[in-house]
Amino acid sequence: QLTRLPPAVEEMVPKDTPRDSAADADLYVTDVLPGDLVLLYTDGYSDNVYEHETVSIVSRLTTIGSFACAALVESGPDIAPDAI
Repeated sequence: QLTRLPPAVEEMVPKDTPRDSAADADLYVTDVLPGDLVLLYTDGYSDNVYEHETVSIVSRLTTIGSFACAALVESGPDIAPDAI
């Protein structure tokens, strides 16, 4: 994880302390086909949303259409599709 320290904390860290950079990030390559659904998210998302909640959101988005995506995501996984 990339870290930006507050200036006061930065001064306490030795200058030769190794830091992560974008070059240290994992890189994945995969083939996708038309109609595939690709979900991109950070570990913060997967730390806070259960897999079944993600499946519920994605299932409903593919059922009710992408126009409702913002409303559904803003409202959370427990909103009824007819409430959109």
